[in-house]
Amino acid sequence: VNEVTKGTHLIGVPEEAAMINFDYQGTESRQHVMVLSTGRCGTVSLYHLFKESNLEPYHTYWFTQHSDRRWEFMCRLATGNHSASLIEEWMNIRRAEWMGEKPMIGLNHSDTVYAPIFAAVHPNARFIYLRRNREDVFNSFVKKDQWAGGINHFYPVMYDIGEKYSFSLPMVDDVAGTNWHLDYTEAFCRTFGNVMGDRFCEISADKLFAQDTSEISKLLEFTGSDIPLSYAVEHFKNKINEKAHKLC
Repeated sequence: VNEVTKGTHLIGVPEEAAMINFDYQGTESRQHVMVLSTGRCGTVSLYHLFKESNLEPYHTYWFTQHSDRRWEFMCRLATGNHSASLIEEWMNIRRAEWMGEKPMIGLNHSDTVYAPIFAAVHPNARFIYLRRNREDVFNSFVKKDQWAGGINHFYPVMYDIGEKYSFSLPMVDDVAGTNWHLDYTEAFCRTFGNVMGDRFCEISADKLFAQDTSEISKLLEFTGSDIPLSYAVEHFKNKINEKAHKLC
C-alpha cells in the first residue's frame, strides 16, 4: 500500500495547518459533538445511549455524500487545496441535523474527514475519537465483510493535483485496505486532536463495555450529557449488534 507511481502519490495525512485553514467561521454557540472512529467501535450502542437525552444522536444521517466526493475532499485537504464547492456541498447535506431543536451528537464514521469543517462552522463543537482494540476491529471488518471496497471508509487514494485534478483507486484487497483504514484513521484523528486541544478527547470503547466508571464519566462529562452515570454504566453491560440492533 506504500507504492508510489509516476505523477501520483498515495495520500498523506493533512498537516495541522490544513486542519484549521478554513474561511468558514460559524457563530452558533451550541456544543454539538462529533464522534470520529474507524467504525466497528460501538457507535450504535452510543446511539441508543443518547436517545432521549439532551443530545440528538445520529448514526445514520438523513442525506449522504457520494464516496468519490469524500475521497476528493480528503485529497484536497491533504494538499491544502480544498475546494469551496465540496465544503458547501457537505454543509448543505449535513445542515439538517445540526439545525434541530437539540444539539446533535454525530456517530457516523464516514464523516470523519469533514471534522475540520465542522470545527470551523461550530466553534464550540467538541470531538471524540472513539477507539477499540485494533485486533477486534480488524476481525470485525474481515469476518463481517465490512470493508466492502472501502466505500464508507478511508481509502488509499492516488491523486494528482495540477491544472487538471485527478484521482484513482489502487487495487487493494480487504486485508490491506482495512489495515490502511485503521492506520490512517488513527493518524488523522491524532493530528486533528493536536489542533483541537481541549475540544478533543479519546474514549476507549473497550473500557466503556467493561463498565469502567471513570471512562463512562469522562464520556458523559465531555459531551455535556444529562444521562445519569448509573444508567450509562448499566447500559454498557451489554453490547448491541450493530446490524440487528439487538442486545447480545
